[in-house]
Amino acid sequence: MGRNCAYLVEFVAALIAIAMSAASAASIDGVVVEDRSGASVGFAEVRVVRLADAAVLADLETDSDGHFRTPDLAPGEYRLRISKPNYLDATLPFRVEDSPQQSEPLSVKLVRCGVIAGRVTDAEGQPLSGATVFAMKRGADDAPLRPSLDRAGSFALVDETGAYRLHHLPPGRYAVAAAYGHSTLAVGTYGGLEPVSAAGSGVLLFPGNSHPRIFEVSSGDEYTGIDFAVAPGGVHNLRGKVESPDSRTGFWLSLVAHEQPALATAVAQAEPGGDFRFDGIPPGSYDLLASGPVLGRMQQGAELDDKPLFGRITVDVGATDVAGLTVPVQHGRAASFILRTPADGARCGSGIVKLTLQPVEDWAAQLDREVEVRATKPMRVDSLAPGLYRLALDGIAPECRMAGETTIDAGKAEAPIAIGVESTPLEATHK
Repeated sequence: MGRNCAYLVEFVAALIAIAMSAASAASIDGVVVEDRSGASVGFAEVRVVRLADAAVLADLETDSDGHFRTPDLAPGEYRLRISKPNYLDATLPFRVEDSPQQSEPLSVKLVRCGVIAGRVTDAEGQPLSGATVFAMKRGADDAPLRPSLDRAGSFALVDETGAYRLHHLPPGRYAVAAAYGHSTLAVGTYGGLEPVSAAGSGVLLFPGNSHPRIFEVSSGDEYTGIDFAVAPGGVHNLRGKVESPDSRTGFWLSLVAHEQPALATAVAQAEPGGDFRFDGIPPGSYDLLASGPVLGRMQQGAELDDKPLFGRITVDVGATDVAGLTVPVQHGRAASFILRTPADGARCGSGIVKLTLQPVEDWAAQLDREVEVRATKPMRVDSLAPGLYRLALDGIAPECRMAGETTIDAGKAEAPIAIGVESTPLEATHK
């Protein structure tokens, strides 16, 4: 199956148009069409899943006209999962009941993904080599913007002409950011730090950091000509040393701006003795984050050993270079989590779900954590960085959702953190 734009179950449920009623223990006829144009969507994958045991009863494909037909279904609760590359996956719960009745074909609307494209150049209009452009999702609560690094098309390296193209974007609200110089992705991908250009290192939101534009992307929208011209007013150097309590070495450091912590302004690698240097830093207020020892590197940052050390200080960069910085590091923090399910929790999982913790700030390190949380006893997670983490759940049915807080400050909670799951009603009934 091809890679789709995202799994946005609640959003999709509101967009699916249905007209359905089927005989007991009978097959279901349906057609898949595009949300905006109404054109048929051929060769989309259609799966039929029985909710009682999560069994896949059919794995089908629409024909060239978008039609499909399921095998006979006995009375019970089911869901349809429809997917196709560059479309939003659609998940539709439904119920087959005992009373037979003639029906019209089921009609499902798929939402086409959006595109944002443009160029990134320097002050002279030349392509800015090594820059990366990100789609930064804006949530309903206007929380800090965040990139989606786990989905193809949501970030793009500029080509030799400076052009970029973001695609596979689910409907939503986005800012667009260009990271250039010693960014996390550049250092994680290429390793050694090459001299930065006259533009230095930084993150630029379109059209400017103080008032970024929020793009409203709906089904199939395409925005072109979203161009960046990087012309910082002045850049400076920072120098300092990482101080480790047990003489371990090999640290990576990142500078993150207070107003936008999800993408590092710059990344540096400390020398074996702990000395580090940042080049080409624009004026601003930053958190300087350190993590290590580093075992290796990946596209999204450093790979740390199994007993990592972390440090953070605040740095203000003004009109001159900054020297003599000291960053003490210490062992990570711990937090405990416990699952809270509703009375009908059988629909939402077996009492064990997968919890993902993702740092809000860009530590230039692989800090995402996945753990199984239970309703019976707290699960302790060690070696967390001293900062904010975003929480997400996997392993619950599409008819269920996470409830309560979705962001925590690692290590500050004295009691186990309750991860709530709540049921949502079935959206449709087959009779």
